[in-house]
Amino acid sequence: MAVIWETVRDGQRYQVRTAGRSVRLYEGGILHTQTHPDRLFTGSVWDLLSLPALMMPAGSIRRVLVLGVGGGSVLRQLQRLLGPLHITGVEYNDLHLELAQRFFGLGPDVADLVHADAGAFVRSWTGEPFDMIIDDIFAEKDGQPARAIAADTDWMMALRRVLSPGGVLVTNFVSAREFRVSAHGPKRLDRALFAAGFSLSTPYCENIITALCGTAVGEADLGAALSHHPLTRVAAVRRVLRYRLRQFL
Repeated sequence: MAVIWETVRDGQRYQVRTAGRSVRLYEGGILHTQTHPDRLFTGSVWDLLSLPALMMPAGSIRRVLVLGVGGGSVLRQLQRLLGPLHITGVEYNDLHLELAQRFFGLGPDVADLVHADAGAFVRSWTGEPFDMIIDDIFAEKDGQPARAIAADTDWMMALRRVLSPGGVLVTNFVSAREFRVSAHGPKRLDRALFAAGFSLSTPYCENIITALCGTAVGEADLGAALSHHPLTRVAAVRRVLRYRLRQFL
């Protein structure tokens, strides 16, 4: 693995590393983004953030809001899977945005990038609702990734306000416990807000991704989409994916 760029800002070390043709962004030793020019999927958590889009009815997702851009792996995946889309990426760290454009190909053809606080952006939004929202807002705490905004009822309601009625809300949790005690957990979720709910996980990390859908969809919808999509129906592409999908609503 080679370090091709690095700097220290506010006591935090940032690095862009390569491993073969893979390009990775590290902040404080934490991997924030991984891409490969010839591969649609990464085989890790970023795929789980994109997959819920394939569960939704064809053509229903046209406007996407991504909170927490990092290097932009998810934004690039979504454009390839569903494009053309209107994607808005909100990122508090301006250096992440600079590196996403410089090293990870996140140009204006992929997304509109906004340097802003995600919480303030959502609460002040008065434009059209989004068909998909990806909440991937993380900071560092004691050398480990931690959610920057608690996934409580107030935050869920703020997100639901800017999500279209039939849209999907995708949220990243660092652990199963964090998911269970959140407003997304099966015992805490306001079931009147959504028609279906799923959790996704991968053996490569402890993260749990949730997908709360305003449209009644099922587990079989994802499998069918992967089998028929021109970019994912090839067995070699699907073999990169390692995920477990469970429906809890």
